[in-house]
Amino acid sequence: MSCQDHLVQVEEASEQFRRRRVDVVAVGFGTPEQLTEWTPVRPISLPVLVDPERKLYAALGLGRTSLLALLRPGVIAHYLRLFKRWGRPRKPQQDPWQLGGDFLVDPSGRVLWAYRSKNPADRPSITTLLQAIDRCLGQTGGS
Repeated sequence: MSCQDHLVQVEEASEQFRRRRVDVVAVGFGTPEQLTEWTPVRPISLPVLVDPERKLYAALGLGRTSLLALLRPGVIAHYLRLFKRWGRPRKPQQDPWQLGGDFLVDPSGRVLWAYRSKNPADRPSITTLLQAIDRCLGQTGGS
């Protein structure tokens, strides 16, 4: 649910990414069949690629969380806010322990900026993403 909420936030800011000439692509680790069943808390129009073997996740150094991390007060508070906003979540269809991240990758595949989540509630804000893009691309607010 946390990753779905993050995708909704990214999509809501899609115009700011477009102004910076940045394409946003989401990557999930389910199968193509699971992807058709997976619906975020609100439908999104972002392209979503699947990596069922998690080769990209491994290449980007994305780890897994633990039960102890899930029980931290900040993580519990984050999920309570999400429950209040989106309602009761469905049973996870995929690995709930897999952590995600946000990356700025140039057309040649070189990672220019990386944010690897430390727990399921750890996602960069849209402001953080836009500032990273501006720094990496040498822009000043997207013209």
